[in-house]
Amino acid sequence: MSMSIVSSNNVTYLLLNGIETPISFELGEGITFAPADTSHLDLTTALSTVTTPDDIPVVTAFIPLIRSQFIITGDTAKETAGLAWNAQWDALLLSAIFLTEVGFNLQSNVSAERINEDSTLRATNYQMYGFTNQPPYSLSDEDVEWLKKSFLKARNLLSSEQFMTAVHSLATFRWHSHPRIRIAVLWAGIESLFNISAELRFRLSQYAARFLYPESSDKMKDCYRETLKLYDLRSKAVHGSKMKGDVQKIVEDSFTLLRMLIRSCIDQERIPDPKLLAP
Repeated sequence: MSMSIVSSNNVTYLLLNGIETPISFELGEGITFAPADTSHLDLTTALSTVTTPDDIPVVTAFIPLIRSQFIITGDTAKETAGLAWNAQWDALLLSAIFLTEVGFNLQSNVSAERINEDSTLRATNYQMYGFTNQPPYSLSDEDVEWLKKSFLKARNLLSSEQFMTAVHSLATFRWHSHPRIRIAVLWAGIESLFNISAELRFRLSQYAARFLYPESSDKMKDCYRETLKLYDLRSKAVHGSKMKGDVQKIVEDSFTLLRMLIRSCIDQERIPDPKLLAP
């Protein structure tokens, strides 16, 4: 991920697609998550904001899809640039938490509603992340309240390489078209959380069950058995073995497990500790 900052008065805007919020609220110091509307922009006006030809395809593809924005404010231009860089990880966090594809491909020097021929739009990357015909995820009131309470917990966990890998795996597995590769990416995230070097199948299943259901022995046993089965299917997928059944179902069960683990990490404000999870 790379970004060249365009801003006005130490404020810049990261335009998002794939997710929409009913209200504006603070995600963290210097960053506000807000609704966005670009319906007033025709293509000619949108393209007049571009300063380099390389950005034209990105603006053309994503301006019609914009539904929300990060309003990023620093005390200095340097601070704003740092916050904007980190905001890309905030977008990936939202992707992982709500299991949607949040695109963060455009940056503006003004809010989405104020973009006109005098504004400046820039592509943050040229990989077309989050380009999809799926409807955006609409945050419910409960989602908003959860984010207000828990998003900083999630952001703080990004200091852990293990959690960062898990988030990136869940946020980006759809970028791969082949289901076996998707399974491999998802399990890279699952395995990263436990840092196990021996008896991987047994220990990972055991630790995942104990981490997710510490207060229910029945749910813990069910989760253990299901994770063992899913790990066996994962092994066939990544080693190219012949597979029976619905491969897409394996993808779905894998991303459900990883999402549950990530949400549990956030709620517990920690990543799994094998020393505490061992019987």
